[in-house]
Amino acid sequence: GGVEELCATINDAADCCRLCNEAETRLLELLGGCDDDGGSECQRASLSLETLHDAWARVGEDAEQRLATIIVNDVEGLTVRLFGNEGGHQDAISAMCATLCDYFSDASRYLQDPPPP
Repeated sequence: GGVEELCATINDAADCCRLCNEAETRLLELLGGCDDDGGSECQRASLSLETLHDAWARVGEDAEQRLATIIVNDVEGLTVRLFGNEGGHQDAISAMCATLCDYFSDASRYLQDPPPP
């Protein structure tokens, strides 16, 4: 649980960052840059979009970190078994591979490919 929601958050944050960049580009195109009479207002709008972009980027980074933490916590016990002296190494390897394959499968299913530059 939680993997699909975190992937959705990562996707949403990436989309919002892209939209902020597009809005800033369009704003600068419409106003012809920030050098003319409306320069200070244009710069404030551009700065606001930049601030909003950075906030969305932090949301995405936080979701990525939480997703990584879930994965690490999930395989932590298996690594203890793998490197411990109690045996069961092959079972631990098999379980770790299956667990990681499940996460990678989920990530490839739920995460969007980034748009081309």
